[in-house]
Amino acid sequence: RKWVPRMLGPLPPMFLRIPPGTDARIDLSLEMDDDRIATFLQNEEFMAELRWNQEFMAALDSEQGHKSKGHDDEADFKERLKNMGKLSRKKFAQLSRMFSRGGSRR
Repeated sequence: RKWVPRMLGPLPPMFLRIPPGTDARIDLSLEMDDDRIATFLQNEEFMAELRWNQEFMAALDSEQGHKSKGHDDEADFKERLKNMGKLSRKKFAQLSRMFSRGGSRR
């Protein structure tokens, strides 16, 4: 005879789901909304921080197959930012969190 476990009833709707509001190391970099990105892009100090950050620039260059001259004009740089890939978006989000907490280079 095969053993059949007794059913205790239906499972709750949140069974085996991560509760909202917990830090489960979810990739928040891709969840930055366009308004927040636009706000950061209008901040001259943040834009200077992006250009200064070698990791961000390397990620941006590798995704777009573009070698940074180090002195892209403002319009070219903003155009490149519009086409950020997954890695550069992640770096952008990390830098924006650091910047908004006051951890920028001074």
